[in-house]
Parts: sequence; structure tokens; C-alpha cells
Amino acid sequence: MGDTLLRIDALYHELSHVRVEEWPQLEEQLCNHHQFAATLLRDQQKYDGAIVHLNKALRLAKLLEEDELKALVLHRMGYILLDAGRIDEAVRAYEKARKYEKVPYNLRGSILLQSGLAEAKAAESDKGKQEAAIGLIDLGGKIARAGHDEGDPHFLKLNLNRYHLDKGAALIAVGRNQDAIDELKLVKSQPEYLRGRAYNDILQAQANINLGKYSEAASLAECGLVVVQEIDSKVNIARVESIHRQLQESPFRNNPEVARLDYLLFRR
Repeated sequence: MGDTLLRIDALYHELSHVRVEEWPQLEEQLCNHHQFAATLLRDQQKYDGAIVHLNKALRLAKLLEEDELKALVLHRMGYILLDAGRIDEAVRAYEKARKYEKVPYNLRGSILLQSGLAEAKAAESDKGKQEAAIGLIDLGGKIARAGHDEGDPHFLKLNLNRYHLDKGAALIAVGRNQDAIDELKLVKSQPEYLRGRAYNDILQAQANINLGKYSEAASLAECGLVVVQEIDSKVNIARVESIHRQLQESPFRNNPEVARLDYLLFRR
């Protein structure tokens, strides 16, 4: 993070020493660096700081008049607002992002996936809104399934695993927990993607605890926790802490599996 901030400062300093014609190149680099800083801060649950960086990135994208950059920043804005629990703001960010239709397929698909997840979390008990949210995710899945070969300059990693993960999360949000488990089991194992595998375990743990399957929930939460603690992903550790609190409030609270999860979470 320190290195990223130094680079940002250096780029702003450079702007005052180059010709106006060279500004766009530096502005695009600054836009990308602000987004990277926001991603780092989001993983540490420093959401306010992340949003500050993304607002700066959005201003730069507007100066550059680049629809792709504007859509990308809004996508990341929505993603972080969603993690921060600012659901209505996330929905609005994704509504703006979806207006930019002439963007690369992997960006369009990623926006649809996360937009559907935001809409699902905002839908509450409205069945119509729930179905519309899942529909957005399926549109994103259709793009992922098509496998457009266009590179991935923004590291969005749009693929079927992403589709199944986001759809699983959305199904949990609308209370379809068994459907979510079935969806998440479609994710293909990729040992090199530790974060994605851990996220899958955590989502399945949440779906199982919602169904009252406490032993399965505790076991899956532990599997996910070991990985996210190793990479110090505080946003995912917080998800496991939430599951742990639910287990403590359940009839399963005195089980050794809950005690073990407690130890792993709060050992010093």
C-alpha cells in the first residue's frame, strides 16, 4: 500500500512537469492506481478510504471521457459499497455502470453478476425483484459461458466459477439456501485460486447454517478461515466471524467444533 501511495504522489507531481498532451497517459495511470489502492483497502475493510480513492478514479475517468474506465470504476465502487453494507448505494452504482453497454464482454459480464447480487440483497421479500436480480446474474453467466477471447486487462476473471459463486451468494440473499448449495457445488476446484475456494467454503457455510445444518457449517467455515487468515483477508475473516456468532446463538453452541472455530478466530 505504501508503494502504491508513493506512485500516486509521484504521478500527480509529474503532471505539473509535462506537456498538456501527455496528461491523458498519466491520468489513466492515476485512475488505475487509485482503483488498486481501493482494492487493497477493501480487503482490509477500510471502506471509507477505498471509496475516497474510487471517487478520485471516477473523476479521472470522466476527464478522460473513457466509457470503459467509467464503467470499471463504477463496478468497483458497487463491489466495495456492497461489502460495506451500503446496499442501496451499491444498487445505484451498478445502475449507472450498466448504462455503459459498449464495453468489453468481461467487464459487461462482471457488472451484470455483481449488479444482480446487489439487487438480490436489496430485494428483501419482493419475489419479483428477487427473480429480476437472479435474471441479471444469469445474463452475466451467459456472457461467461460464451468464453469471448478478448484478454483480461482489468483482472476481472470472468468465468463460470465466478458466475456460480455470485449466483450462490445471491440465492443465499433471497433465502434459497439449498439452491445456493447446489449452485456452489458446481464451482470447479482450482487449487491455485485460494481466495475463490475459501469464499466458496464460507458461502456454503452460511447457506448450511441458514438451513440449521450446524456441523456442516462449522466445518466449512473452518476450512475457509484457515485460508483467509493466511492471506489476511479481513473482509472474509469478518464473514466467518458472523457465522461463528450465529453458531454461538444456535443449539449447536456447546459443540467442540464451535469451540475450535472460536480458538482459530480469537487465539492470540
